[in-house]
Amino acid sequence: MVTRHLFTKKMKKIFTRAMFPVIGLASTVWFLIRVIPKPSRASYPCMRVAFPLASTFITYLLSLSVAILSLHKVRNYVAQNKYRLAVLFLFIGMLSSLWFISHTDNTIASSVLTAEHTPNDPMGTGIGIHPGRVIWIYDPDATNEACSGYILKDGVINDLDNLWFQEKNNNQEVIDSMVSVALQLLTGEESNSQA
Repeated sequence: MVTRHLFTKKMKKIFTRAMFPVIGLASTVWFLIRVIPKPSRASYPCMRVAFPLASTFITYLLSLSVAILSLHKVRNYVAQNKYRLAVLFLFIGMLSSLWFISHTDNTIASSVLTAEHTPNDPMGTGIGIHPGRVIWIYDPDATNEACSGYILKDGVINDLDNLWFQEKNNNQEVIDSMVSVALQLLTGEESNSQA
């Protein structure tokens, strides 16, 4: 059992590392496409998720690029007998390599990608009449599950069409009952007028 858990944890880590460049690039492109035309979009929730991934990816690329270019320069300067510059670029390459190595395992992005949330463990602070209370109501009789979404192409909605919002595909009594039950459960009252 312990071996299986360790194997699963190791596979998750390998998968995260393999997917990081793909997700990082996608997040960077998404962030730039959305935010450059309208900077106020940076406060959107999807941008708040994309930004740490994109910034970590850019940092990852920069540190890797600086390390590779510095070590390439070291080789060139050693060949030209310019040892002081070679030592300087070796130092820069080593610092960049250390940055790269130390930040690939412990990044903001990896915490987003590998975050594990357990059921019934709320995130954030609950608000409302009963803080954190969530009501879920379901009744398959409320709608026609066989609704095909068929529409005539004449541009006029009539009884020959079969769309989800038409009265024939909704049972208003069941929907009203669901709203009533949800309202009473949410407020903790026993009637709609009290709720």
